[in-house]
Amino acid sequence: MRIKLLHIGLFFSLLMCLDTYAQTLDDAIRYSVLQRVGTARGLGVGGAMGSIGGDFGSLASNPAGIAMYKWSEFQISPGLNRSESNSTLTASAGNSLSDDRTRFVFPSASYVQVNRVLDKHWTRTVFGIGINRIADFNKKFQYQGNQANSITQYFIEQSNFINPDNLEQLSPFVGLPAYDAFITTFDTYTSQYVADIDRNQVVDKTQTISQKGGIDELTFAFGADFDNKLHLGVSLSLPFLSFKEKKEYTETLTGHPVFNTLEFDENLTANGGGVNIKVGGKYIIARKVHISAAFHSPTWMRINEEFDNRANYQYIFNEDLFPSPGPQEGLSPEGAFEYDLRTPWRTTGGLGIIIGRIGFVSSEVEYVNYKSAKFKISDDPGFEEQLNDDIFFELGSTLAVRFGAEIRPTKAIRIRGGYGMGESVFADTEGLEGQYFSLGAGIWLGDQIFIDAAFRSEMIDQRYNPYSLRQGASPLVNTAYDQNTMVLTLGVRM
Repeated sequence: MRIKLLHIGLFFSLLMCLDTYAQTLDDAIRYSVLQRVGTARGLGVGGAMGSIGGDFGSLASNPAGIAMYKWSEFQISPGLNRSESNSTLTASAGNSLSDDRTRFVFPSASYVQVNRVLDKHWTRTVFGIGINRIADFNKKFQYQGNQANSITQYFIEQSNFINPDNLEQLSPFVGLPAYDAFITTFDTYTSQYVADIDRNQVVDKTQTISQKGGIDELTFAFGADFDNKLHLGVSLSLPFLSFKEKKEYTETLTGHPVFNTLEFDENLTANGGGVNIKVGGKYIIARKVHISAAFHSPTWMRINEEFDNRANYQYIFNEDLFPSPGPQEGLSPEGAFEYDLRTPWRTTGGLGIIIGRIGFVSSEVEYVNYKSAKFKISDDPGFEEQLNDDIFFELGSTLAVRFGAEIRPTKAIRIRGGYGMGESVFADTEGLEGQYFSLGAGIWLGDQIFIDAAFRSEMIDQRYNPYSLRQGASPLVNTAYDQNTMVLTLGVRM
């Protein structure tokens, strides 16, 4: 089963009046939906370590897991992320295109300090500091096909009834570069813009979208053990966001007396930071059954965006139509915007069973209320209200379930496996949003050094709108992803 993700381009039609990269429902989902990676041990058991603990990656789910540590430890976890895509422009004549991207990632690194306590009941306190990757944005896809409703119609809709002298103020990122590149021209009698091809002209469309970045969370955690049964933990986490996106769109038409090729490139860079608090508890029944629960506050984030667009038009020169030979280029100004985002709160619960010296099985359920996400845009309270209404009416609450197991065939060897699934974030979409499978293994070299490796495979179906039109059908792209993550953990017990 593939993950059914509706790309937020489906909601761009709600925001057609805004010629900017300003916030959309896309941002709220991108920065709120987590794909935790962490350590190789946690990845190998499908992320279901909240009820077991003793692994730094589990703190992203339940900070009480830190109280399970009995020895101080340092670990570092480098990894690789590889995504393969196959994209099709629907309702078009053309072939699907494949692409792939492999990037080095650094999912986790941590140091945990265990302090013994000379007390009748409180046996130890544990402090930890480290970083976990909680979201990964690295992907690339491209599509091609012959289809009507040229992007020139999008340029026209974003420019109509705006005098060219005012485009820099009222449509600086779409209308202005299209006009400066001669893709659109202004009709002074109707105050509307026209292009060299009409709406129904079939053109060849190609676009490549490259994204990279992620969210890495710096965590300070404190936990304590009571009678080797009750574990309590709290963490303060500082997530750091980095996201870059480059879109390269091209339209071509052969045999036309004027139109040849146009290009429209869009660049976006987003950086930000925030803070959240997690509290959790874990109780051990008869040393074999572990039950856990945790609450995650919202993350309060401040995000800065920088963006610019470029248009280029290669036409067949006619001195009666154009002031100079082409190609002609139009550039938008460099835009910048700052806003606040409050991501959803979430709760988790877990159950783990220790099977003697053989290993363990564990499960975890996570509830997220995506309706509770909120934008704060000081400069435009009206737009802020519109976006928050979109979140409330379009998004819903979800459950995600994770399962994992670890087997110890020998004292030194560990074999792991995991599975996870979750519901759609959209209120009107029922059923599973996605699932993944994971495998892992570990080995202890003596009593102090350990090496773990893990692999997770995800399958994703995504829908994407290159641009949205008020009139006429907007292009729709279906993309199938195979996303694989590999992590290696090197650790030392002290």
